[in-house]
Amino acid sequence: MNTPLAKRAAVLVALVTLALFVTLLSQRLVTNLSTPRTGLAQDRKIKRDYQSTFNQVPFQTITNSAAVRQVVQSIYFNGGVQLTSEQQTALRTSLEGLITLFTQGGIETYWSFRKPLGRQVTFNSTLLKQVRERNKLFNPALTSQEVLTEGIRSYSRGTFYAGYLSGICVDEGAIDRCIGRTNVFGKRNFAGVWTHKTSRWEDLSDPMLCMERHHTLGVDGQLSAITISPTPQELIRRNGSVTWVSVYWVVKPHDSFERDLAFPLIAQFYWSEADSAWYPCALMRASVWNYDKIRIKIFF
Repeated sequence: MNTPLAKRAAVLVALVTLALFVTLLSQRLVTNLSTPRTGLAQDRKIKRDYQSTFNQVPFQTITNSAAVRQVVQSIYFNGGVQLTSEQQTALRTSLEGLITLFTQGGIETYWSFRKPLGRQVTFNSTLLKQVRERNKLFNPALTSQEVLTEGIRSYSRGTFYAGYLSGICVDEGAIDRCIGRTNVFGKRNFAGVWTHKTSRWEDLSDPMLCMERHHTLGVDGQLSAITISPTPQELIRRNGSVTWVSVYWVVKPHDSFERDLAFPLIAQFYWSEADSAWYPCALMRASVWNYDKIRIKIFF
């Protein structure tokens, strides 16, 4: 019966229901607003701890070519493939070229490292398009190499990486502790040069995939702006497999570039039997900070 008493009871039930709904909604809003702040604070603390770990490993100072050779000679080789004496010598030469690129710098040093033995190369058209748009290089007469050179100049803020790295850590125990704590390379918690042999091109990207899945550390993954012939895929089709290496370091930029911003670095090379040479194919840098806060972008 629709009596005044029944109407008042219905209104009261509706008001109580509405009050409960508002209370639950407000609790959820408070939870949603407070949890991210707590999560962000915890995340910042983790990032600071990670960065402190990177900064405190024992770095070897890089001041000249002799120091570069000393660092390279102290790197040890391990992993699933036993390198021949020829491969070890050639790899040390390639590693010297990589370190020299980020210490001595210069565009000639860059091209000497990225085009070993004067090999034919193919340029990454997507990256070249980005460089043209970023630097307003609309002159169609510019060659791909000239465009890429301008990109390197821009990304390195005109330094061409001269004096960029002041120190490198190749100490096995220190890097293992550093990588093991941060888990930056997924399950690959080791230092030095790790060797592999694979018949699948996808295997070469595993370290990058491990790093991209990490929840705290960002990854500045630079797949090559340049593809050298023969490519890993061509060698797999020709020989059934390809030998490649992953080099794990922690490096420290000079304070004039990035103050207190040491970071883990992976460089990857693959072996060309015909040329008796290691060709660089990828460079990956891990960082706890957003990349818009990093002054110098590594252009590979």
